[in-house]
Amino acid sequence: MSKITINVNGEEMEVDFDTLDKETAEKLGINIHKEDDHIVIKKKNKWRGIKNKITGITPFVVLIAFFLTGFLLDAWSWNWTFFLAIPVVSILLNIKFSRPKKAISSILCLVILAAYFLTGFFLHIWSWNWVLFFLMPIVWILFGE
Repeated sequence: MSKITINVNGEEMEVDFDTLDKETAEKLGINIHKEDDHIVIKKKNKWRGIKNKITGITPFVVLIAFFLTGFLLDAWSWNWTFFLAIPVVSILLNIKFSRPKKAISSILCLVILAAYFLTGFFLHIWSWNWVLFFLMPIVWILFGE
């Protein structure tokens, strides 16, 4: 018998995995599945679903904004920057401060992106500052999990 105590809506409950069926697990708000001869328990997270939907719709919103500003405002020279919103939104929504190394790498990538724009706009070195983007994989290698 494999029993475990879980906290469901502030109430501790003892669950027996041998007799637990899928319907009861759904009512408790947990996902249980077997991987490589061991049980994996994941609590359902509504925020994760919302984050995934926002991340998924961002490219479409960006594409619409790109074409609208291009055709209506004739802003083809700068509206490419809208596409940078795709990784920025993903990074901001997925920063996990409970994992410090991952949070540091995400924040450093945002700093690199900000440095790209600041050096471009204020120092007018657009032709060379793209090299900053090579720092992103280095940051992920050093600080990523």
